[in-house]
Amino acid sequence: MKIKKKFQKIFKFFFQKLFILIYGKILFKKNPNFMNKSAIMKLNKVIIDNFVYNCFEIKEGRIYTDLVENVAVISNNILIPKVCVQKINGELKNEIDNVCLKKGTPRIKIKKKGKLLALIQDASENNFSHWLLDILPRLKIFEQNNSIKEIDYFLLPELKYSFHRETLEILNIPFNKILSDKQNRHIETDLLFVTDHPWHKKGNVQDEIIHIPEWIIKWLREKFLDHAECKNISEKIYIDRSDSLFNHCQIINSDEVWEFLKNEGFTKIKSTEITFKNQIGLFNSANTIVGAHGAGLTNMIFSKSDTNIIEFAPKNHPNNFFQRVSQINNLNYRKIVSKNLKLNNHNKRGDILVDLKILRESFENLKEFKSKTIA
Repeated sequence: MKIKKKFQKIFKFFFQKLFILIYGKILFKKNPNFMNKSAIMKLNKVIIDNFVYNCFEIKEGRIYTDLVENVAVISNNILIPKVCVQKINGELKNEIDNVCLKKGTPRIKIKKKGKLLALIQDASENNFSHWLLDILPRLKIFEQNNSIKEIDYFLLPELKYSFHRETLEILNIPFNKILSDKQNRHIETDLLFVTDHPWHKKGNVQDEIIHIPEWIIKWLREKFLDHAECKNISEKIYIDRSDSLFNHCQIINSDEVWEFLKNEGFTKIKSTEITFKNQIGLFNSANTIVGAHGAGLTNMIFSKSDTNIIEFAPKNHPNNFFQRVSQINNLNYRKIVSKNLKLNNHNKRGDILVDLKILRESFENLKEFKSKTIA
């Protein structure tokens, strides 16, 4: 096994060196203003609700992704500052840490004629929550000064799940113009458009998401609420994330929790079993929503004012996105933090042990506080 890994490492090294010989070494210039004077790039400033964004327009622009932590935007073999992605463990790093500066662009370069809008980022791009909050709002940024009708290609994450196609269909993105980043990891086009990230500009994603701009939530509601289906199925819904693709934030005492909620008149919902339009309708019509921290609760974006929200959260988890959405949408929000866990593997996965006593108390007076954390 050690010999095999050694050969793989050697092969990867020579593979990278070969592509550096073919396409050249990628460089980074510390002067952030050097591209402003270039005839190959146009930088448009976009302002949405006092938030300022950059929209880059690059002639013969290249883009490379490792599908994990790095996206490199390149012009004339120079890494373009402020628009590349290099994220390690959720922490944004400087361009100097982009993998392309060390390893080049080790994939065959695909050339496309016309205009291409890149809507990709790191490995989180296929997560439902990141798809709604990180990927789709870039269309709003782009459309402030441009029209999507003029775009020949949209570079997007691989469309693995039904919500990908449902949302793009609603937004009138033609499927025959979509390119998957998995099949197009290294691509060059006549005119490349790239926008800033809608909200993550620095630091760790868990810390920054509490500051997500209000316009993103309002824009999502504006675009999708009218397409809601399956309304008024239940006034009380419990989001069961036992079918989550990611093995974390699982409720250890889920049977006890469900027994209690069932007796309170709740309907159990698994997001993977219903369409995106159904999810919008359910969240918009429900009066009380309960669930563990995770992408399944993201649809509270579409909840009506005064909806009761109870989130089960892992111990010492810094992500306060659902609290932020509750503030924007005027929801009655409560976070119940997990009891201490003695099993290390559960702690590492961020699993949750719900205190049923606290849960019962939370139901007694849900509207007492607009936002409250109970540990």
